[in-house]
Amino acid sequence: MVRINRWMDKLDNFFGYISAAILFLMMMWIFLDVVLRTFFNSPIVGTLEFTGEYLLPIIVYFAISYTQKHKGHVNVDLIERRFPKMMKKITRLLSNLCALFIYLMLGINNYHQALKYIAADTRSASLLKYPLWPALIMVSIGILLFSLRLFVDSINMINDKSVQQESEILQETSNFAN
Repeated sequence: MVRINRWMDKLDNFFGYISAAILFLMMMWIFLDVVLRTFFNSPIVGTLEFTGEYLLPIIVYFAISYTQKHKGHVNVDLIERRFPKMMKKITRLLSNLCALFIYLMLGINNYHQALKYIAADTRSASLLKYPLWPALIMVSIGILLFSLRLFVDSINMINDKSVQQESEILQETSNFAN
């Protein structure tokens, strides 16, 4: 299981770095578009469509598993913190398994939609008329990665490794803050 955790961490880091690089690219692209529009009255054609339909989904869905790894998603524990340790473990495991099922269904449906877009040659409504299926494939990859993370986290919870991982993450966070 240690090998799987390391492999999953490397995968999350890889896609997290891609997400960060795309975020930087998007920031530079929009900055250049604003400068060109303001000073030269010549914006980059398709900036809004390309950044919103290609780059933004990559940023969000490639980073979702990385965020789960670092326990960065919103978590409401108002009631859960009063539970005994075993009850917390059970509720977290059930929550992960429900999310895993939902995201697997979402990913499969998203992938099938991408195949339909490929078959129908569905393109954007903008002037560039670029295909929309690559964005759906990127979303499907991100959802698959997130589903794998949920599965690995669930196994870790069953094996009682999640407590150790949470303490490591808290230690990393405190080292980063200092």
